[in-house]
Amino acid sequence: LYMRSQDYVESNKVIEQAVKLFPREYGVFLTAGYVMHNQSKLDEALIYYNKAAALQPQNAEIYLAKADLLNAMNKYQEALATLDKAKALGHLSKPAEALLHFVRAKVYNNTSRYGDAAAELNINYKADPESLNNNKLYLVVLDKLGKKQKELEVALIILSADNGQQMQERKALIGGLIKTLSQSQIEASLKAAESLIKAKQFKARMHFAMGDIMDRQARYKDAI
Repeated sequence: LYMRSQDYVESNKVIEQAVKLFPREYGVFLTAGYVMHNQSKLDEALIYYNKAAALQPQNAEIYLAKADLLNAMNKYQEALATLDKAKALGHLSKPAEALLHFVRAKVYNNTSRYGDAAAELNINYKADPESLNNNKLYLVVLDKLGKKQKELEVALIILSADNGQQMQERKALIGGLIKTLSQSQIEASLKAAESLIKAKQFKARMHFAMGDIMDRQARYKDAI
């Protein structure tokens, strides 16, 4: 709760107490690593994650967390090796499997392996096309690959759930994208996005926002 409210002083106090009271508890050290990781205290986070791994060396969860940290530390080969270890242990839950692909994609993106990053993110996209974190990184990678039509499709899915300033920023991005695409490509992206959005009200919001974008570009028939 302190972490969610970004009260890092109190978060650290809780963790300091916890590791003293429960020196053999895996979850305590996993959480301690998470607390430090989210404060960019990367060396301290690694110490805690390593202690968690020592307590439960067959738990794939800790290697996923550690790999994400190693990526943040720019230790990309170590991060990939750690992900391989997590995968080799097996018995991954669906969320853990998704996290594995996502962290691997982050490493690939940071090492300019954009095609490999896109492949990992696409696995998650097919499983859950409305995953916000996955889609945001997918947008970045698709842009670097120049895959504008797919980028528009993903951007539209994000747009359907956007609010306030985020929606305005997304509209600006999409406004620029559609200037590079043909009408048939735009329609294909709209159709694909609509088919992947589950809630009717979000489908409607996507079309309403797209109408506004078209209106701003004086494409009135398309807006209507």
